[in-house]
Amino acid sequence: MSIELAPAFILRGTGLPFELMESLSTPESVRSAERALRLEARLRELERQLLEELARTPKDRLSRGERRRAKQAIKHRRSEKLLAETVPELHPRLLLERSRLLSEFCAAEAEVQLMVEAEHRSISERLFDLVRDPKIEEAIWLSSPQAFDGLQRMRP
Repeated sequence: MSIELAPAFILRGTGLPFELMESLSTPESVRSAERALRLEARLRELERQLLEELARTPKDRLSRGERRRAKQAIKHRRSEKLLAETVPELHPRLLLERSRLLSEFCAAEAEVQLMVEAEHRSISERLFDLVRDPKIEEAIWLSSPQAFDGLQRMRP
C-alpha cells in the first residue's frame, strides 16, 4: 500500500501559533491509514499461514505448476475459489478470513484515498485563506522570496 500525505505543501512552524498548526493536521487521514495498515498486516499474516499450509501439502498431491499457481494466487491476492479448487487441503477458515480481510482492506484503502483528498483540499483552502493576510504575505516574502513566488503561482 502506498500512501502520500499532504503532497502539495510543507510547513515550517517557527513563530506560528500551535492552534494554527494543529488546525492544519490530518487526523482522519491518519486514522484511516492506520486502519488500512493494520488490516494489511493481518492480511499478510494470513497469507503467510496459507503459504505454510501450501508448503505442507504432499509433493505428490500437486504438480510444480499447480503449486506455483497457488503461491502466485496467494501472493497476488487472487480468488479464493481458484485456491480452493487447486488445493482443497487449504483450511477453509483461512480462505474465508482472507476473503473477508481482503474486502475490508480494499474498502479501507479506498477510504484512505478519499480522506486524504478531502483533508488536503480543506487544508489547502485554509492555507490560502491564511496567506491572504498582507502581514503573512510579507513574512513569507521576507523569509523566502522563492517560496512567496511559488505560492503566488499556486493560488487558485
